[in-house]
Amino acid sequence: MAFFNDSIENIFKNLDTSKDGIDEKTKSFRQEKFGKNELPKAKKIGFFKRFFEQFKNIMIIILLISAIISSASAIFAHDTENLFEGVLILVIVIVNAVVGVVQEQKAENALSSLLLVTENDSRVIRNGFVKKVKVHELVVGDVVLLKAGDQVPADVRIIECNNLKCNESSLTGESHSVSKNANTLKNEKALITEQTNMCFSGTSVTSGSGLGVVVAVGKHTELGKIANVINSNIKEKTPLEKNIEKIGKAITFFVLGITVVVFLIQVLEQEHNVL
Repeated sequence: MAFFNDSIENIFKNLDTSKDGIDEKTKSFRQEKFGKNELPKAKKIGFFKRFFEQFKNIMIIILLISAIISSASAIFAHDTENLFEGVLILVIVIVNAVVGVVQEQKAENALSSLLLVTENDSRVIRNGFVKKVKVHELVVGDVVLLKAGDQVPADVRIIECNNLKCNESSLTGESHSVSKNANTLKNEKALITEQTNMCFSGTSVTSGSGLGVVVAVGKHTELGKIANVINSNIKEKTPLEKNIEKIGKAITFFVLGITVVVFLIQVLEQEHNVL
């Protein structure tokens, strides 16, 4: 069962914690087991490598080959119109690659800026006492205090709040603040935007105050999952991209088949003429 769908009592029991938080011994054990509350660092990829990776697509390759053949034929035939079409295709492909590089660079920069959050301080309750700790030292079961102006240090289940609102644009893209509460949700399939009893790592508190128990840290947070996808060398393709790739392969084999047939016909005609 998800934390937003579970009662506060069960969460305390399952995480072996309470409103007074955990002790330092438990904190050390959990940090060794689950690691620090840090996002995976962004992998630095050079501009040229990222640029050429944009061409790892069957349709792009077909366009490039078509453009090169069209341009070469036009040059030999002194055909200005076909030369313009070939150059235009090349320009479009290159611009598309540059746009792809820029978008990926923006995502990498956004992730890098979020990494700086782990160096901030967070107020936490341990053994019943409020203390300040570095964000990267938080562990599952910690009870954190949230107030207006704070950046949420980890994924937390709200256990108490007073007019608490959060800006979750860094996670969901929604710019308006979301009102939070400590009520258990009945919908087991609630989306992130519907999980009003949760505060997520990387989002910010815009007003009010609250108390929450940490349920996920580092790469296990919702923001950490996004960071993992950004850092992954294997990019998940959308259904549309998969369909386009299938169509591209089919077109490629079809064109190759026609080329082979035309070539064989020409060879046979030449042999027939010789005879």
